[in-house]
Amino acid sequence: MSDLSTVLLNSNWIPYEFDADYNNLTFIETDADKLRSAPFLDQRFISPSMRRQQFSVSDIARELDDVEMTPIPMIFHSAFCCSTLMASALDVPDHCLPLKEPQVLMSLANAKRILRQQNKPASQYNTRFAIVMKLLARKFRSTEQILLKPTNSVNNILEDTLSAGCPVTIMYASLEDFLISVLKKGEPCKSFIRTQFNIFTLDPCVLATIPHRQALTFTDLQIATLVWRHQMELFFKLKNAFPETLLLRDKKFLTNKLEALKSVSNVLNLNLSDKSLNAISVGSVFQRDSKFKDQELDGVQRAQDAKATKEKFSSELSHTLKWAENIRLEGDIFSY
Repeated sequence: MSDLSTVLLNSNWIPYEFDADYNNLTFIETDADKLRSAPFLDQRFISPSMRRQQFSVSDIARELDDVEMTPIPMIFHSAFCCSTLMASALDVPDHCLPLKEPQVLMSLANAKRILRQQNKPASQYNTRFAIVMKLLARKFRSTEQILLKPTNSVNNILEDTLSAGCPVTIMYASLEDFLISVLKKGEPCKSFIRTQFNIFTLDPCVLATIPHRQALTFTDLQIATLVWRHQMELFFKLKNAFPETLLLRDKKFLTNKLEALKSVSNVLNLNLSDKSLNAISVGSVFQRDSKFKDQELDGVQRAQDAKATKEKFSSELSHTLKWAENIRLEGDIFSY
């Protein structure tokens, strides 16, 4: 048996990322416990001690040609909307294993952008999409469903996953709450949002038509508003095209955890029992920071932090929300 065959048959070898030309795919060796405990499966998850192997896309596609692509339940999101908390809450050993922000999905999303810009045939991206979805669907335990929660920079593949039959929940925050999160997280987050703006302009969308010189004149919060608006228009467009998709606002989740958990479990076909969901809704997952599990953070503290930020930056928020009322990108969705 070849090294490639051995890797493809062993779910401990997870796909990590494509190379710069998207012709090779690197795998890293890990295990379910490490995947379960990691808040994110991107560069922050990788350590120098992890074993790696790289294989060509053509060889992988040939080996997986007879493997059927199984639809994987997925949680897409706008960022800053408790999607990591939702994924963590749905982590039930022997039943559901959430993979939070796998680097390979970001690499796949970038492949879609770059291959399109290079005028490569759509089949090249489709091959890579099928490879990644087939590999991520591999289970560690026969009774345990894989759940994917990508980073929101991956939203350009959302329609592809829906077309492939993946059950999807989309989580989002209101514009004001989104802006408050940006302000609360400080300068690194403002830089992150500008990076997202630049990433989204690589997709065929209205953001790509904004002249670069004009974009440089926008404030951080105006850029954040455009990022939010772009995502909302995508979400509601795809909700109309795929009505079985669940749209869930973060505040609805936080104010009625059990109802939200049941809705998500049903839409994603996770088959979690009412008993399990009841236990989750009152469990410790809601008492800790979902990204930093050693830090306590409950709903009361979260609300207090948001209130303090809103008061501190009331002028900036008021100015930006007023500016946002005049935005017309593709649709009129500010009532949501």
